[in-house]
Amino acid sequence: MTLEEEMLNRASKEIAEEIDWGVMAGLLTEGGWERVTVDFGPRMSESTAHEIKEWVRTQCHGQVKSRNKTWLFENSKDATMFILRWS
Repeated sequence: MTLEEEMLNRASKEIAEEIDWGVMAGLLTEGGWERVTVDFGPRMSESTAHEIKEWVRTQCHGQVKSRNKTWLFENSKDATMFILRWS
């Protein structure tokens, strides 16, 4: 596989994942999930990402899905606590 083909495959995969995420996020929010967008900016380090992941795992009662700056919460109270803690 050439470098050009590899780059095209990678770009295609990223576009497909972004479309899939958009469709899923739309369906979940229509179904009552809360959408939260948080821009962590330059303060988002690997350790901060790990801290957020651990916080979500231990503090949230419903399901949580995320991609980039968008977080989806099944439980609205989880979304509120996330905003209070991480915004």
